[in-house]
Amino acid sequence: MKVRDLLNGKPAVVTIDANLSLSAAISVMSYHKIGALVLRSEKGCPVRLLSERDVVSVITARGHDVLGQPVHQVAPEDCIRCDPDERLQEVMHTMSRLRARHIPVVEKSGELIGIVSVGDLLKAQLEETTLENRVLHDKALVSTFAGM
Repeated sequence: MKVRDLLNGKPAVVTIDANLSLSAAISVMSYHKIGALVLRSEKGCPVRLLSERDVVSVITARGHDVLGQPVHQVAPEDCIRCDPDERLQEVMHTMSRLRARHIPVVEKSGELIGIVSVGDLLKAQLEETTLENRVLHDKALVSTFAGM
């Protein structure tokens, strides 16, 4: 299965302007009940990712005064991304290696088309495993009845 397949039916990605305050970004995350936001540039391109973990780390390191700062000043500069045509196994490996919970999905043109979470990948893996188990179960039943 590819990342593009996983995005079908998912809601649009919540993005914010990179100049918004950290406090406002936290409010947006809380309102939408999400664990990460994609920061966009003035041109609307995805530039960084801000996660709940990032928020906790920056407040712990710099104190509550950081809440009034623009989010682009506190969000990590590195933003891993994945291609919509990548296989889920590759994305799982990348996220596991980097201990990332979210990864933006970006077309080669630079267009943000979605975001994948660890929960999305877990759900897809569970569905695939369940399907495989059903197929194996059905094959075993056919073999049993064919031998009678």
